[in-house]
Amino acid sequence: MFSAFHAEKLSRRVLLAAAGAFLGAPPLAAQTGAPPLRFGLSEGVVAGMNINDARAAMRVWLRRVAGDLQVQLALVPEVFESFERIESQLRQGGLDAVGIDMIEYRQLARLLSSRCVVVPAQRDPLSYVVLVKQGAGIKTIAGLRGRRLMMLTSQHARLAPHWLSTLLHAQENSEPAHFFSSVTAKGKPSQVILPVFFGQADACVVTRHGFLTMGELNPQVTARLDPIAQSPQVVAMLYAFRRDVDEAGLQKTLQILGSVPQSAAGRQLLALFQFDRLEARGLDSLKDSLAILDEAAKIGRQHPPSAAEWGL
Repeated sequence: MFSAFHAEKLSRRVLLAAAGAFLGAPPLAAQTGAPPLRFGLSEGVVAGMNINDARAAMRVWLRRVAGDLQVQLALVPEVFESFERIESQLRQGGLDAVGIDMIEYRQLARLLSSRCVVVPAQRDPLSYVVLVKQGAGIKTIAGLRGRRLMMLTSQHARLAPHWLSTLLHAQENSEPAHFFSSVTAKGKPSQVILPVFFGQADACVVTRHGFLTMGELNPQVTARLDPIAQSPQVVAMLYAFRRDVDEAGLQKTLQILGSVPQSAAGRQLLALFQFDRLEARGLDSLKDSLAILDEAAKIGRQHPPSAAEWGL
């Protein structure tokens, strides 16, 4: 499971320690006096999901981790916390590691370690596409002016509104609410792709993975829909470490995260969050995602557009 570390960004000591953790190094909590790992998860990582289902699945997996790896875990009672509480706990040294979305990471980066992050990964790297129906006469983003758009909203699509806003600003000097005749947001890829396929909408923004997956189920989807724009590969959520976390804490966290696919509870968690595995990476893997957010900030887009701004 250990892959994609960028050695030039990390010290050899940290690299070998992380590799050992992912490959099954002895549980650190078995060492005498090992402190509990303090782990926090932001509500941002469950955007668009049923939070009760996510909370229940996370608790089951964490209990399994505690038993199988013999580690001590200190978690907040509700498992998922607000951004404000996550930030406060990091400032006070109350958390060793956090699961956050990329928007939150950008705001918290100064409090987080630059040694590495752990990123959920799919078979197809995460990116966004704008799809239109073949034969509709739409070849570029300019052709969507005054058209009907479907927009995916899910934990994987957290950066999609920012990317689309920057795309429209760069190519058409416009905002979504002024550019499209209507925008409808839905939480599942099928809910945004099929209206375009059946001519009920003119275009959609969806993950490339969602598009290809639907194409595997129904090849006519990929045969009859064309992508007219695609984002760079992005990271929507990640696990990061407190800036001054010690190496033992980093190793322990990597070991826990690396154990996800090794149990039925962990595999259920992967299925719920819709990713295949976890990869430890250097911070350079985040540069395209941060560039999208930086560009969005330049045009005044600090947060995803509100319903009113989208024209909903």
